[in-house]
Amino acid sequence: QVTRKTAGGFVRGVAQATSDTTFTIVASVQPATGQDMLRLPELRRSNETRVVFTSTQLFTGDQGNATEADIILIENQDWEIQHVETWIHSGADTIGYRCIAQQPTDGDA
Repeated sequence: QVTRKTAGGFVRGVAQATSDTTFTIVASVQPATGQDMLRLPELRRSNETRVVFTSTQLFTGDQGNATEADIILIENQDWEIQHVETWIHSGADTIGYRCIAQQPTDGDA
């Protein structure tokens, strides 16, 4: 399950509330490798990290129309999408996404 906060915008300099959209995806969740950890900022390299493969495009906090990173539910815990790259199956036209997800720290919540 994914929770996406859409942009609320500003009206006369006042931030408007964001709205949450929740939807279900099919994904494979795998342990992160050392190479995956190097893609993240240094201060985030000690957080619990997973790699998520899915055909649904997910967003980090700086992509698309989302103002915050997508939150994905893994084993009844929230995980924040930190990195997204296009992932293509060899010999097929199927396009998927390889995402790095981390458990938010107390300061992120």
